[in-house]
Amino acid sequence: MQTTQHPAGHPLAYLRHRHGLSLEDLAGLVRRELVRQGLRSGITRQRIADFEHPERRGGRYPGEELQRVLARVFDIPQELVRPEDWPWWLPATDSPMHQVIPQQRAWSASPEGRCYPAGGVRTPKRARQCQTFLRS
Repeated sequence: MQTTQHPAGHPLAYLRHRHGLSLEDLAGLVRRELVRQGLRSGITRQRIADFEHPERRGGRYPGEELQRVLARVFDIPQELVRPEDWPWWLPATDSPMHQVIPQQRAWSASPEGRCYPAGGVRTPKRARQCQTFLRS
C-alpha cells in the first residue's frame, strides 16, 4: 500500500480534510466532546487554524487535554497521544492508522547554527533532536 502526504501539509489539516470537516465543524465537534465530559471550552475555528499553522502565532499548539479530545474526535486510540510530539502522533497518510510509521521530522538550520523542526514548534525533546541533527 502506498502512503502519501496530503497537500494540506499539517497532520491536523490532513485529518480535517480527510473527514470532510471545515474549521468550524471541527471546533464544534471539539466543543461537543468537551461538553460530553462536563467541561466548557471557547475553542473556535480560529484556534483550530492556529494549531494547523503554528508559524502564524508564535507556535501555538493544543495542550495535552485538548490533544486527547482531538484524538477522541478522530477516533485515535489514546495510547497513541504523545503531547510532547504534537502534531507528529496524528496519522497523516492515506494508510490505515495501524500501519502508519511515525513521520520523519524535517529540520532546517539557520546561518547562526540554530535548527528548527518542521512546523516551527520547539519542545525540549525536539531541542535534543535538533542537536543531533546539527552534529550529523
